[in-house]
Amino acid sequence: MKLIFKSVVQGLIEIIIFLPLLIMFSIYILNVNEVYLWLITLLFSYGAGSIFRKIVGKNKNVALYLIIGVIISFVNIQWFFDYSIFQVFILTLLNTFIFYRGKSFMDNEWGGLLPSNIIMMCIVSYTLLLLSFFYVEKLKPYNSMIQVAAVITLIIGLIRINALEIKMIVTPDNDKVNVPKSLVKNNLVLTVVAIVLIFIVSTINHIRDIILTVIKSIGKVIYFLYGLFTNMISYSTSENMGPGELEYIDSAIIKDETLLDKIIEVIKLVVLYGVIILIGILFIYLMAVIFHKVIKGLISFFKILMEYLNKENKNVLYEEEKEMIMNWKDLKEKYLEKINNWIDKSIEKEKKWEDLKDNKERIRYLYRVWIFQKIKNGYSFKSSYTPEEVYTDLCKWNGDMAYEGSEELIKLYNKSRYGNKELEDKIVIELRNTIDKKKVL
Repeated sequence: MKLIFKSVVQGLIEIIIFLPLLIMFSIYILNVNEVYLWLITLLFSYGAGSIFRKIVGKNKNVALYLIIGVIISFVNIQWFFDYSIFQVFILTLLNTFIFYRGKSFMDNEWGGLLPSNIIMMCIVSYTLLLLSFFYVEKLKPYNSMIQVAAVITLIIGLIRINALEIKMIVTPDNDKVNVPKSLVKNNLVLTVVAIVLIFIVSTINHIRDIILTVIKSIGKVIYFLYGLFTNMISYSTSENMGPGELEYIDSAIIKDETLLDKIIEVIKLVVLYGVIILIGILFIYLMAVIFHKVIKGLISFFKILMEYLNKENKNVLYEEEKEMIMNWKDLKEKYLEKINNWIDKSIEKEKKWEDLKDNKERIRYLYRVWIFQKIKNGYSFKSSYTPEEVYTDLCKWNGDMAYEGSEELIKLYNKSRYGNKELEDKIVIELRNTIDKKKVL
């Protein structure tokens, strides 16, 4: 049932796409009041072809479908129309073609049966033929319908173009198109925006009338509220007056307003402006909510429609990229692995402990190995830092990394580099043993 409904929808879209040509063909064969009925029979033929294909299954015998199509189309035309043999023959042929096309929708992808360049040609034909529906007398009754159909065709064309843009992004295997979700969404948003703009331009007069009607309605509501509020105040004031005072007001003009009257007038104006501002804010908020929901609904609708249309061809399929383009976790692990390999190679290039000539070289060796180990553990070494600054920065970064012996190593390193005295072997060996316990060496 789902495939049959799909075929009928595809048939309806094709009727809309080719509507100018169908109408121009029909007005010379059919009566003016029977054109719409004939278009409905075309839609029926799409459905009949799909249903018959569903009943008989996949049969490669084309003659069988053509014979059944001719019979159903002939009965259909004779049932609804009373024309000459030539007219019935022409209409039967066309409806048979539509019947077979409805069957083909069940066996083939729609993209192969209706390529995108055909849709583009139909959009061009709408542009060229639209003027004839304004000036040709027989075509004038269908002018409004053609304008709506042109907008729908343009929308379908935009969706197809969007799908083709996505198709251009091909993976190395040229089998499926893996597209980042953001790209699909951005293309979809641009398509929806273009469609909304087309809709606004094509219905600008109707939109203007709607806006004016809404503004007038708001004005009437404000005027009604103002009148209601004024009547309430007038009624409450008149209740406190006696019969004689009311008669006096009816028969005389009060020239001098009291302070209370002025206060009441100010309150009325403040309340009135407050109500106007409140209604304005509510109206703007309501319009924003409606606009947001309409855009969101359009995006969802066209997303479903695009996924549906992109099922036309397996080579046109695209999949949302479920994995990030750049996996930061894997990148970090690879980066650390490369650093560790570089550090290990650097340490291997260092001279062996036994090959070092004096304690100054040994202390510097210990310092370099100590720094390499910290980098290997994730510390970001800054070459501009002095040894004391490195030690302080290391303590801030991770106090556990600044284990016993590190501070002593810094002191001995400074002595070996800037001092003139020879370091004692005992101190250097003890420091090496202390550091070695931490598995640095």
